[in-house]
Amino acid sequence: MSLKERIELAKEQLGISEVDTQALEKALGKKLVDYESTEALVAALMGYYNEELKKKANTSHTHDYAPSSHKHKKADISDFPTSMKNPYALSIQLNSGTAYTYDGAATKNINITPASIGAADSSHTHTKANITDFPTSMKNPNALEIKMNGQNPVSYDGAAAKSINITASGIGAEPAFKKNGAFNKNFGTTSNTVLEGAKLAEILGLTYGGSLNTSSAKTVNYAYYDSTTKKVYKCIKATSINYADANYFEAISNNDLLGKLQNFINVGTSYCYIGGILIQWGTLSGLKANTTIYQTFPKAFKNTNYSVVYQKISADHSNNTPMKTSVKETTRFGVYSYGVSSVDWLAIGV
Repeated sequence: MSLKERIELAKEQLGISEVDTQALEKALGKKLVDYESTEALVAALMGYYNEELKKKANTSHTHDYAPSSHKHKKADISDFPTSMKNPYALSIQLNSGTAYTYDGAATKNINITPASIGAADSSHTHTKANITDFPTSMKNPNALEIKMNGQNPVSYDGAAAKSINITASGIGAEPAFKKNGAFNKNFGTTSNTVLEGAKLAEILGLTYGGSLNTSSAKTVNYAYYDSTTKKVYKCIKATSINYADANYFEAISNNDLLGKLQNFINVGTSYCYIGGILIQWGTLSGLKANTTIYQTFPKAFKNTNYSVVYQKISADHSNNTPMKTSVKETTRFGVYSYGVSSVDWLAIGV
């Protein structure tokens, strides 16, 4: 709120007339709105009224005072306290940590525990980290015994490092065989691995129908892979064609979905698209009473079925309807004003 607006609000709330305002400005030697800030105006007003109060004081009045050297007894003091704060306070610090101060002004309880002064409780325990000479290894009284298919037992108790080599022949197993043949591939998501069919359906959220590049019937709401475009498509209309026609298929690969998401909201300096909805805004100045002034849109609408709303900036009018939209075009609109000089506007359409 500007200084001028603050002054007008104060005059309205306090019932200060324009005549009073002019008299005050004359006494100050400066218009109220010409002060640099609210603080500067308040300081000037305080100085003025302090001087006025001094002028109205009775300069001839006198006072009766007691002699400066008089004394009182405790009985003469009506609110003499039952206890007094000690000017020399007692300070208690717990092991250079938390400090407590007691000066007698109020009752205080201080609970000193072993932990608060850095001491150990009488029933305390220790962890391994508190033992400075804890061994790095310990012999296990319960040794581990390993047998090779029931033969050649090997014992390990942790007293020393031990290496045991277990081979397929040592345990009577078949020798390793080479995988990844034509019909023997690992499940996975990398090259030369196989993805389970159920996983693909889970990812797509649709039943997988196979290759799009065949002349077989394509079912609505089934997913098909196009080896030409390297994309997955959703069938939106039953067909038997073997290419991705937009009338029958919709691209649903991750990159296509990302593109749709990125284009869903497009924000400019004074406009934005949300889906197919265009929202624009700005400030129209220079309005004149009973005159149509035009505002050009940052982006043209497709048609004139848009709506424009206004928020007045100044209050220099007396009509309940300060403006109206008198002209609507796809690239601009006209505002007919009854006295408002400038407005903020917001237009919504397609």
